[in-house]
Amino acid sequence: MRVFSDRKSFILKLQIFLMIFLSAGCVASNNAIPVSLQMFLWAILSISLLVNIRNGFARVVTLPVAALMLIVFASDLINGERFTLTILMEVMLFVSFLFVVGVPLVKFTSAYLDVMIFLSITSLIGYTTCLLFPSLQFYNLMETDARVVANFYIYVHSPLSIRNFGLFWEPGAFQAFLSIAILFEIYNKTPNIYRFLLFLITSATTFSTTGYLTIGLMGLLILFKRDSSLKKMRKTIAAVIPIIVALVVFNMSFLSESSDSVFGKLIEFKDNKDYVSGGSTTTASVRYFSIIKPLEEFAHSPILGCGYENLQNKTNVYTENMNTCTFVNFFAIYGTFFGLIMIVGYTKFCSMLEKRKLLVFFLFFLMFLITVSENLLRCPLFIMIPLYGIAGQKITESDELKKVIEI
Repeated sequence: MRVFSDRKSFILKLQIFLMIFLSAGCVASNNAIPVSLQMFLWAILSISLLVNIRNGFARVVTLPVAALMLIVFASDLINGERFTLTILMEVMLFVSFLFVVGVPLVKFTSAYLDVMIFLSITSLIGYTTCLLFPSLQFYNLMETDARVVANFYIYVHSPLSIRNFGLFWEPGAFQAFLSIAILFEIYNKTPNIYRFLLFLITSATTFSTTGYLTIGLMGLLILFKRDSSLKKMRKTIAAVIPIIVALVVFNMSFLSESSDSVFGKLIEFKDNKDYVSGGSTTTASVRYFSIIKPLEEFAHSPILGCGYENLQNKTNVYTENMNTCTFVNFFAIYGTFFGLIMIVGYTKFCSMLEKRKLLVFFLFFLMFLITVSENLLRCPLFIMIPLYGIAGQKITESDELKKVIEI
């Protein structure tokens, strides 16, 4: 029974890794591997997940997922979106559905944490190696929309940046997945201080403004939660602060007015009035207008949204095709009903973690912040979270789940 359980656990970790690699990996996102191969791998992933479906769990989320898929189809049809983009989003919804109905939340979070340990360690090895040996070249150089990167598939490196990309298309995307890992660790029944420390240090090396703000807020969450299991985490936060400060000092442009610095980009945005009219852009201005401009478009098309490519075309002068605020994109791209289902799901998920309304609101804001700087609309992880929330206690407290945990 133990061998069988370990084999199933390993397969689940492979499934989660593949889901992350295909939806958020730099290699896949920039089509450095053939699209046909990517679709084949998505098909293999879907088939492998089908065997896990539990009818009792499926009934809970089938209607919301069917509604989401129908809304996507109707929105794309009305807005004249490319059929390939419609299929891609439908696949993301379907894969998310298969994970939720086949994998209990407690098993998913455990496997996800192990996958993120692997990605964190490999990223730190690659990151340190590239810092110590800057002339070292990985194979398969490729050029993305924003930069040239050297690629080793599970770690990518930009010669022009000292930020840790992991395997992701951007350090900001890496921090989002790391922040979810930290959140899962905080609410783990038996938090592991070493995993927590690993995720903190890895997130610090991304030099992501959003990541630093998120770490700060999660630090406050740990400090104010009345939970004895977080005692070691509180001590770790105090111990890690000098390390983060050292990294801050290492990043010489931390507070300079530079688009490459952690907080300097915010200073540059505040001081340059050209951004208001779309005259020029930086990462900070893109993030700002990724909230404002899509909301304006949503006001014009509130029922079914304006579509993915249409939103890019209408906001391009301000966002350079990077509408990064995930929560706003729910509404702007697919409309009110799609957005409400997702927001209700995120709220329910936060309510599963916390009973106090103030902390539920705090967690919801944390989710918003984690996803505000990257468009994670097509990443199944960020669809699965609200679906797990919609499934709610029927997954976390079922007799079947108790048997699974015991095994």
